Order: sequence, then C-alpha cells, then structure tokens
Amino acid sequence: MSDISKSLYERLVDAGCETESWQSDLYVRNTETAAQIIHTFETEGGISNKRNFISDRDGQNWIELPFSYKPYWDAKSREEVAPDIAEDAPFAPRM
Repeated sequence: MSDISKSLYERLVDAGCETESWQSDLYVRNTETAAQIIHTFETEGGISNKRNFISDRDGQNWIELPFSYKPYWDAKSREEVAPDIAEDAPFAPRM
C-alpha cells in the first residue's frame, strides 16, 4: 500500500512513532519524524487539525490529532468497541 493511500495513523505507526489514543483521538509524541509525516499528510490534502501540548503525566511534548485514531473508526463502522493501543500500558498524554 502506498503512503498516499494510508491513514495518518498508519503512517505514524509504520514509522515507529510512539502513539496513544482516547476514543477517536490520536496522540503522538512530538518528534521530527512525526512532524514530517504530519506535514507530508497535510501537503497531500489530508486534514490533521493538530494541537501541540505538554503532557502533565510525562512532561513530554505530544501532538493531539482529533478523530485520527483509525482503529476506532474501523471498529465503529462494524459497531464494535475499539481496543486501546496497549491496555496494560500507562496512558501518558494528558492535557
């Protein structure tokens, strides 16, 4: 699958970016790689509606990407509950 046909979530995961989610919202640690992927996605016409923030849980810089957690929408289209990225991992981002 070419990158242009992949969702923003798929591109970030494929690149090894650290991600978290809350329902349909995607959070990615703000790195040079993540920023470049988001920039490329936007220049191809994708909408990210991103917002940077510092997590009060880990003190790190994260990017919030509303409505971009693809597994949520995949499950929603099948009327299932989307799994968390890692149910046993502590959730880092918190605004």
